Amino acid sequence: MTSRNESVDILRGIGIVAVVAGHAGTNIGIQVLPVYSFHMPLFFFVSGLLFSDEQETPALTTLRRLGKLLAASFVAFFLYDIILSAALRKFGYPVVPGKVMDFGKKLAWGGGFGAAQWFVGCYIFTILYFEMIHRRLFKYMSRLGTSSARLIFLVVYFVVAVGCIYASGAIYGHATDEERVAISRTYGVSVFIIRFIFSFFFYYLGTVIALIKKRTIKFYVLLFMSLYAIQSICYFNQNIYFSMQIMHFYNKYTPIITSVCGTLMCYIVAGGIHGSIFGNLFAVAGRRSLSIFLNHIVGFFVVNVIFVMLGMVEPSNIGSKHFRFMEWYTTPVYILGGLGYPICVSLLLDRLKKLPNRCLRSRQRASAAG
Repeated sequence: MTSRNESVDILRGIGIVAVVAGHAGTNIGIQVLPVYSFHMPLFFFVSGLLFSDEQETPALTTLRRLGKLLAASFVAFFLYDIILSAALRKFGYPVVPGKVMDFGKKLAWGGGFGAAQWFVGCYIFTILYFEMIHRRLFKYMSRLGTSSARLIFLVVYFVVAVGCIYASGAIYGHATDEERVAISRTYGVSVFIIRFIFSFFFYYLGTVIALIKKRTIKFYVLLFMSLYAIQSICYFNQNIYFSMQIMHFYNKYTPIITSVCGTLMCYIVAGGIHGSIFGNLFAVAGRRSLSIFLNHIVGFFVVNVIFVMLGMVEPSNIGSKHFRFMEWYTTPVYILGGLGYPICVSLLLDRLKKLPNRCLRSRQRASAAG
């Protein structure tokens, strides 16, 4: 793509705000659409919007893209999980320092400051699958016609996603919230595979939706209202929360329904607020989504440090796997900190990247003046 699609940036921004809000201890959003009912499938959907069945991406381009993602993830892991956690442990914080060899585990299961890195691992495998395998399968199936091939794949991936939910049920059974983490560690490889395959449907749903021609405002309003009605029925009759990280579902019916409804509702909203001040704000977050994703938990900790310096809390008050103090009182502050700190980090990195060129231009001007 030669230019950024701002609607995609807005949608990505909505998703990243949902992630930060969820980790800050809230399900901020409209009542019937808690973030843990859709927000991680939304990110696979966003990536699918930018994927084409027919237009091949050079392998080197894909590897560079994933290499940058891995490099950024490793730097965040190294700085936070190893250096910062080790320093905190010396000051008496209940944090276990990471090791370089743990990086692969973080990509598979997350944890600690790298709690969100499980998504990076799953995302990389999903991209590789669609670039290297799906596209070849599609080329073969397109003999039936491109539209027919896309419909077949969408149905197949939907069936596979449903199968993943049933497979998850076989692993967890009727496990409680306390038991599910221990179970996910015991069946870690199976959970990773199920999570990876589950993402296919939402990724490809984005690919198909991107090909649909734009409709009238009335159509989108009616679609939004219909999705809201379906989501409301699920919300008032079922437990619609689920964790894609450990693939634990409270029932077999709502995870795909609420993920599709929530994702498409956000997609409609992103298109509707494009060009407005709200759209611009979400677009800023969307353009900085990787930095926010990797650094927002450290942003929570920065808020903690400020609280300690102000004498509002003691370090011993820490009691959350996401390193939050008293989050039930301070959720809005954590959301702002979780967004603001990573954005500042990314802006600083942008300046550092441009510094060599600025120095070079300064020398060139000095030489010309001399």
